[in-house]
Amino acid sequence: MAYYHTGGRFMTGPRGRARGRGSGAESGNWRMRGPMNGQNAGPRASRWKTSSTLDEQEARNTFQIKWPENYQGVAPLMGQPEVLGSYSVDEDRKFLHDESQLDFIDMEYLPVDGEKKVHMDLNKGMDKFIDFSGGTDDSFRSLLQWILSNECILKTHKSSSKLDADFISVRKTFSKIMGTPYCIRDTWTLSATEFKGSIYMKMYTEVENVENHEVDPQVKKLSLYGHKFEHFMKGGKPEENVVANEEYRCVLRMKVDQISLIHASKLDFADPEQFEEDFKDLNGFIMVSCAKEVKTPFSMKSYKKFKLNQWWIRGILSGIPRCVIGYRNDDGIVHTLKLLKTDEIPMMAEDEWKPNVCINFFVSFLNFVKSKVREDPTAVHRFHRKPKGNIHWSKLPSSSHMTLLPSWFTEQLFSSKDTKNDCE
Repeated sequence: MAYYHTGGRFMTGPRGRARGRGSGAESGNWRMRGPMNGQNAGPRASRWKTSSTLDEQEARNTFQIKWPENYQGVAPLMGQPEVLGSYSVDEDRKFLHDESQLDFIDMEYLPVDGEKKVHMDLNKGMDKFIDFSGGTDDSFRSLLQWILSNECILKTHKSSSKLDADFISVRKTFSKIMGTPYCIRDTWTLSATEFKGSIYMKMYTEVENVENHEVDPQVKKLSLYGHKFEHFMKGGKPEENVVANEEYRCVLRMKVDQISLIHASKLDFADPEQFEEDFKDLNGFIMVSCAKEVKTPFSMKSYKKFKLNQWWIRGILSGIPRCVIGYRNDDGIVHTLKLLKTDEIPMMAEDEWKPNVCINFFVSFLNFVKSKVREDPTAVHRFHRKPKGNIHWSKLPSSSHMTLLPSWFTEQLFSSKDTKNDCE
C-alpha cells in the first residue's frame, strides 16, 4: 500500500489535472476562480474568520480551517502501521485481553471479480437485535487497559518511563481530524492532556456532547443496518441474534512525518485464506461497510466526496488494503457487493478530495495540539470545532472536575516492580 506522496498521483487527478474545488490548477498548483475584494487571485485562506479579523490572543488560540487547496503540496510520508497487539470487547462492553471476538469473512461474500450480486434483507431479525451501548469513554478506557498490560513493548527503551508515541487515541479520533477539511458541517470536541511524554486524546462528536440525547430514529436504523450487514458478511443467518457491542481491536503504531501515533482500530474481518496467527500487519484483514445505492448525480457527488474519503482514511490508518461495500436500496435490501482496494479509492473520487490535503491538514493540526498542550502539560485542553467554523482552543480550569486519564491508569503506569523486571 502507498501512504505518502511525493507528487504524481496524490498531486493531480487521474488525467494529470487537479480539478474539483479550485478548478484550473495543474500539477498541484491551485489558483482561485477569480480575484476577491480587489486582490490578486491566489489560494484562499481561512473559510471563515481570518487572522486579520482576529485579535492577537484569539488568533493564537484558534486553528484556522482553510480551503482545501491551501493544504495542497507534497504530503509527508505515512508509514506502514505496525501491529502491537489486540484485544476484545464482549457483549457487556468488558475488556478481554484475548482474540475471542476475532471474526472471519464468509468467502461466499468476497467478490472474486470485484462485484457480486446478493440478496440480504437487513430488516430480518431486528426484534432480536441487541443495540450498541458503548461510546467514546469505554472505547478509550479499553485502550488504556491494554496499555497497562503491555507497557513493556510500548516503551522507547527497556528502562524508560515513556511510551514510544507522541499521540495516543482510538482510530476514530484520527479519522475525524483527517477528514475535517472536507466535512465542513461536522461538530466535535477534542480533549487532550500530556502524561509522561505522550499526549492522550479523546474526541466527542456532536451527539455525544449532548447529555441524555435522543438518537434520530433514521440514524439508529442505519446503524442497525450496518451491524446487520456485518452479521451477514461473516455467514450469519437472517433471523439470528445480532450483538452490536462485541468488538475486536488491534493496537497499531505508525508514523506520519515525524509524529508517532498509537491507536486502537476496530477490525471487521480476517480473510481466512490470508490470515496468519502471528500477524505483524493487517494485510490479511478486510473492511466492510454498507452504503445506500447511488441513483442521482447529487448522490454520486456526495458518495465520492464523503463515503470514499471515509473508507480511504480508515484504510490507510489501519493498513487494511481491501474493503467490501454492500449497496442497499431504500427498503434495506443489499443487492450488490463490490470489492474496493484502498490504494485505488482516491482515483475513484475524481478529485472531489485529495489525499495530500487530508494528510497535510492532519499533520498541521496535530502540531497545533502539541504546541498548546505543552504550554501546560498537566491541564486538560479542549479543542472545539463548530459547523462551518474554525477550531478553538481553551484550557479547562484547575477547579474543573474534568479528567481525561483515570487515576487507576496514571497511578499504575510504570509503577509495578514486576512489570519493570519483565521489561529488563
